[in-house]
Amino acid sequence: MQAIAPIYYGTSGFAQLKAHFGSQRQYLLVCDSNTRRLCLPLFMEHSSDTPPLFEIAAGEAHKTLHSCEQLWTFALEKGIDRNALWINLGGGLVSDLGGFAAACYKRGVAFVNVPTTLLACVDATAGAKTGINLQAGKNIIGSFYAPEAIFMDTRYLHTLPREEWLSGLAEVLKHGIIADAGYWKLCLTEGMEPERMIRRSVEIKSAIVEADPLEKGMRKILNFGHTLGHALEAAFAQRGIRVTHGACVAAGMWLESLAAEKYSGLSPGQGNEIRSGLAGLFEKLPVSEIDMPDIQKFVMYDKKNQGADIQMSLPDRIGHCLYNIHIPAAEIPQWITAYIQQY
Repeated sequence: MQAIAPIYYGTSGFAQLKAHFGSQRQYLLVCDSNTRRLCLPLFMEHSSDTPPLFEIAAGEAHKTLHSCEQLWTFALEKGIDRNALWINLGGGLVSDLGGFAAACYKRGVAFVNVPTTLLACVDATAGAKTGINLQAGKNIIGSFYAPEAIFMDTRYLHTLPREEWLSGLAEVLKHGIIADAGYWKLCLTEGMEPERMIRRSVEIKSAIVEADPLEKGMRKILNFGHTLGHALEAAFAQRGIRVTHGACVAAGMWLESLAAEKYSGLSPGQGNEIRSGLAGLFEKLPVSEIDMPDIQKFVMYDKKNQGADIQMSLPDRIGHCLYNIHIPAAEIPQWITAYIQQY
């Protein structure tokens, strides 16, 4: 299986993609309502023709099987065949759902990702993972299916509001915590030029994914902060409270650093460094507004678990991470309480 797609940096519009893949090929463009408004004009600026365009409503709530069914029906109605190339123009919603739909349509069609958010650049588009959500949690249904290529064009990042930039920065900081202590410190200052930051994060993730494409072992370290982060995200969604993925991952890393001090050997000093660094960038989430049983329920749906055994990926020091760390469910409420009281 191809784990890492070729990555191209620079101007990436429809004209450039057609020049790369051929003008006679069928194309289908997938975006959401935000990227259609903010990014599509830039993507189409040097093109006289527009491929069939499928638009998903923006927001994680629409990363569903129903949206996939609508996309598959649209593709059929437009006569899209198995030799077509789907173009996912957008953030994690578009790349995850568009990639999953492509993997299933007529047993698999090729696709490329053109990420328009920092989060998509450093996380969602790289690594050959696709997925959709169930009410029970994020990315419960999915596949390993790599894009033909990824086109990184930092012009699209200028459309991002501050909270979406921070959402991507959470994943960047995670890469530092699990693999590069110097990178963690540098990114805390937000002083790194975006393309350089993207290149380093992609380099870290690619090395991990290439060593373990199907997430049987060390690739699990990419899930640091996600066991509790995804549970928070699902619990907030259940209550109708809007929070970004990255804000939940940041809260998850804050919480899991407490677990790491007890279960993976992280020193209290480095635990405090992680928590204070995250608190300096991310606002406190309204965790007191969601119920502890809901958080615990969603933790049990985490894909890393083995039966009723909660498994976390936790750093033993900044710059290195362990995986398959057993965590007793009874420990979780005290860490949530600490977040509410101390963040």
